[in-house]
Amino acid sequence: MPYLATRLSVVRAETFHWNQGRTPAEYIAKKLCLLRMANITDEDDIIEELHRGLVGAPSLHQHLDKYVTEGGNSVSEYRRAVGRLQDSARREGCCYGRTAEVGVVWKLEDLIRKRERERERERERVLCDCLKT
Repeated sequence: MPYLATRLSVVRAETFHWNQGRTPAEYIAKKLCLLRMANITDEDDIIEELHRGLVGAPSLHQHLDKYVTEGGNSVSEYRRAVGRLQDSARREGCCYGRTAEVGVVWKLEDLIRKRERERERERERVLCDCLKT
């Protein structure tokens, strides 16, 4: 296992930008794993680190500022807020120095992800039905 300082530098290096081809929720999930590996357990510290990494999503960063300034929030509340706000922030991020083609690609990626989730739910339903009989 790497030294704590190395793990902390990996945590701080993990940031989010719209051009990475992932959602803010995916960024949050990855960074949470890194924070756990670095033994950071305080909820306020975790939220602060997650928030610090949202450098490439200024509108999302601004909407989530209250979770950092107020303190006493839970990571699950922060994650729900990110999930709730990421689509509108993506649309704003698309217009933030990006071309219309990028917005079309993101919409297509959203449709592909939605279809994959639907297929996964269908597989789970069929599996459950098979197990019941």
